[in-house]
Amino acid sequence: MADERAEKIKALLADENFMTSALELETPEEVQELFASKGVELSVEDVKALRAALLSKFSDDEEMDEDQLEQVAGGAGWDADGFFTN
Repeated sequence: MADERAEKIKALLADENFMTSALELETPEEVQELFASKGVELSVEDVKALRAALLSKFSDDEEMDEDQLEQVAGGAGWDADGFFTN
């Protein structure tokens, strides 16, 4: 199930129209609703973790690796100290 969810997230992140829409949104809740409209349920924490992973990707100019994607798809997030947790 997590693999299917990860694949759906990957496909959405590769969809230019979806990403354009996502970048126009202002809150994690709005992004959560956009993903839900495509059949991918994410918590607000998932959205925040995905945002952090994407920001890291763009700052490093590298693709998100399987571990980063799995952490987002698996419900990992950032704790109060700024550490990534599973």
